[in-house]
Amino acid sequence: LRGVPLYTSAPKVCTAAPPPPHTGSRQLTSVLEERLHALASALPRLMRQHDDARKLSTLQLLAGYLQLLGPRVISLVHSHPHLSRITQALLQTLTLEVGDTRIIEQ
Repeated sequence: LRGVPLYTSAPKVCTAAPPPPHTGSRQLTSVLEERLHALASALPRLMRQHDDARKLSTLQLLAGYLQLLGPRVISLVHSHPHLSRITQALLQTLTLEVGDTRIIEQ
C-alpha cells in the first residue's frame, strides 16, 4: 500500500458563505413564537390543574415568552391567528369565582 495516496482527489473545502449576522436571533425568535403558540394552545388545560404553584409557573412562563419576544410581540398581535389563539386561551382560562358571594350580598 505504499505509494497509494490516501486521497484520490483534493479534500473539498466548504465554500458556503457565513450566515447573516442575526440568523441566530431570528431562529431564537421563531422558536419563542412557536413555544408561545404551543403554550397558548395548552393554557386552558394547564390552568384547570389543581396545583396553584404550577398555574403560577405557567403564567410566568407565558409572561417570560412575551418579555423575551419584546417588540416582536406587536407583530404577533397584528397576526390574526396568533392573536386569536392567545385571546381564546386567556378567555378560556378566565374563570369567575362565584362560590362565596355572601360577603358582597351582606
